[in-house]
Amino acid sequence: METSLASISRNHAHYKRCYDIFEQKSGKIELYNKWASEEFPNIIQNIFDNKTRISCGRSLGIGSGTGSFEAALLKQLQLYFPSIHHIVVEPSETYVSHYKLHSILDDVQYDWQLKTMQQFKHDRDVSCNGRKFDFISAVNSLYYADDLNETLRYLVDQLTPKGCLMIFIRSEKGAGYRIIVNFPELHPAFEGSYLISSQTIVDMLTGMGLKHKVYHLPTSVDFSSAMNESDAEGNALLDLYTGIVDFRQTAPPSLVESVLEFLNKEERPDEEDLNMHVQSHLVLMEWDIIFIEKQ
Repeated sequence: METSLASISRNHAHYKRCYDIFEQKSGKIELYNKWASEEFPNIIQNIFDNKTRISCGRSLGIGSGTGSFEAALLKQLQLYFPSIHHIVVEPSETYVSHYKLHSILDDVQYDWQLKTMQQFKHDRDVSCNGRKFDFISAVNSLYYADDLNETLRYLVDQLTPKGCLMIFIRSEKGAGYRIIVNFPELHPAFEGSYLISSQTIVDMLTGMGLKHKVYHLPTSVDFSSAMNESDAEGNALLDLYTGIVDFRQTAPPSLVESVLEFLNKEERPDEEDLNMHVQSHLVLMEWDIIFIEKQ
């Protein structure tokens, strides 16, 4: 990557602005919360119905964000644990402040850890805190693991018997992953384990001999605005997907053209939009949800 290209991962304010636009255009929050209320209950019923009931459950959220989705998960867990001690691991003060204002639940005792997953693990090891968790969620957070294999082993080790680890991560089928795979020029912008998909996790779990189940959550993102070079929201989507601040303005014109051609080929028309003559450019975005139950 040319030195003139700035990684979005090092500009947190710009990243947040771009990600907020992505969430709005993809309906991600509504999609996640709907999944938590409709699909998640059936999955955890098969797990926790066979677990010895206790009065106070322990849960851990890695990369809790603003808490909306995490609150939806905790509401379902309350059916199995009358009270819950929940640890929030989230390095963004802005997100944690929003969480405290909008996503607090009754009968949940919160422990706020404003730190990264690596910092949390280090501090926990130093303090020799060996208490395990009945449920751990890692939602779109394993991209930032320093050592993905070691992180997976650690999270599974932190579960109680019959405890459950839930991982949300992008599928290799979605444009968010495919754009990175198809353009090695963008790789230097992505740090840590960001060049991974759900298949990476599945292969590691299989290698560890850990049983797991995978569920799919597809959606579409309208990229029509990204085809307009003067559209601020469209440019924000390009920045997020390429990992480059001001991608259209700073990347070589040939690379910009290639990325736009790629997105054109990724289009999946919506029949309803076609029938209503609505101009949209829908691109597949898919998350996979991986569940690991500790035996």
